[in-house]
Amino acid sequence: MSEIIEDRKNAFEQEMSILDHAQHLIASNQPISIEEFKKMVESYENLLNDVKLLTSVSDRLQNRLTNANEKLKSLNQQLKQQSEEIQTINEDINKKNTELQKTLDELMDTRNDLTIARIKKRSIQYTVIVSIVLVLISEVIDRFLIPKIFPEAKFFSSKVLILLFIKPIESAIYERLLHRAQSRGELKKGKAALE
Repeated sequence: MSEIIEDRKNAFEQEMSILDHAQHLIASNQPISIEEFKKMVESYENLLNDVKLLTSVSDRLQNRLTNANEKLKSLNQQLKQQSEEIQTINEDINKKNTELQKTLDELMDTRNDLTIARIKKRSIQYTVIVSIVLVLISEVIDRFLIPKIFPEAKFFSSKVLILLFIKPIESAIYERLLHRAQSRGELKKGKAALE
């Protein structure tokens, strides 16, 4: 940067010297020779040509700078518009993702509900099978073992005990099937606790 400033000072050194000499002649009221006058006119002509050239170059550079600024403004406007479009698209995508997540959650809840319903049905089926087996066993016990062990207990029936244990048996079967479904990943953990 300092080299540019130094070059500018040196560029007009000769003109400054001629100007100083002309001012000295004017101040001293000395007559100017034709040769000195020609030298000053040539220097002025060279200076004028340099100023014209510099002005032309400066105008071209200014035009380029103006064009570049206008292009930059246009590009910034396009970039702003594209940024707004991207933001709108991102908002739409986020909205769709939210809706999709909600639908996915609803599907998972429905799947869990269906799995729980299937588990309840199966636990009832197993409970019925276990109850039938227990009734058959109690029939054998009531007909053959109780009269031999307790001959005076004519009204005793082990079927009453089976009735008392049906709900705990069904609950145990349900919990076992539920645990198995959770370990297989068929059911979200904690879902069954709400049921």
